[in-house]
Amino acid sequence: KKKKKKKKKKTDEEEEEILGNCCVCAQKWDRYIGKKKCYTCGVPVLMCDKCLTLKPDKTPGRELEVRCTLCKEEGVEVPAADLELTANGIGAVKKDSSKNAAAPSVLKWGGGQAKEKKEKRKMKRKMCKFGAECT
Repeated sequence: KKKKKKKKKKTDEEEEEILGNCCVCAQKWDRYIGKKKCYTCGVPVLMCDKCLTLKPDKTPGRELEVRCTLCKEEGVEVPAADLELTANGIGAVKKDSSKNAAAPSVLKWGGGQAKEKKEKRKMKRKMCKFGAECT
């Protein structure tokens, strides 16, 4: 026979140990579930169960609610994907002329920016013995 484990209720001390907050409603929360990311910079954010069911990131007009604390403090409202990087990411210019605030510089979280560079490097390697037609 298998014994069921009883879940312990959280004590006041354990609840005080929660360091994070939900990015939408600011409720104390410390579990990263749902693979939610900041709308503007792409950093993983915490979202409570209640807000996960409301799906603010998928609801048109509510995307700005899903932002990390740094983007909220800085007032950044333009997604990093809508910025044109200058000086190797040290500066950034908006692609469109919207009046929303944009980050002065952009560091896209998670990498992937060097895709073109890797492709060029790959093409500099030895050519296939069958020539340029080979893929």
